[in-house]
Amino acid sequence: MNICSRRLPPAGFVLLLCGLILQGCAGAQPSRTPVAADPLVPLWREVGVQIGDAACDSDSQCHVIGVGAKACGGPNSYLAWSSKSTQEAALRQAVERHALAQRAALAASGMASNCLYVPEPGVQCRAQADGRRACQLVAAGSAAAN
Repeated sequence: MNICSRRLPPAGFVLLLCGLILQGCAGAQPSRTPVAADPLVPLWREVGVQIGDAACDSDSQCHVIGVGAKACGGPNSYLAWSSKSTQEAALRQAVERHALAQRAALAASGMASNCLYVPEPGVQCRAQADGRRACQLVAAGSAAAN
């Protein structure tokens, strides 16, 4: 049988087939819907603003605060702060607003937690590379947690 004598499919069918193949190769179009900003970011930023550089002159000015929230309860982590440069009430309010928002986000997402206990670390006033002193977290038991 001569190849040239075979009947070819109609041109419309060929065009349809090519169109389907090309459509399958096209990737998903990016969504034009703007992504909502993470509501935790400005709340976390406010915690950082309240703490500032945690400047200190002595260990007695250094304190620890639990921040964030785990799905099982308790803080996610801890931060050092200084009573020399931070208003405790304002810091606690900022931390609580952030924790409430994080708990709500966890509940809405159904996200689970590792439920591991995060021990409260100690804190000390330590010299920094630039010569200034700042409150820093230290391993639990290394210093009295204030």
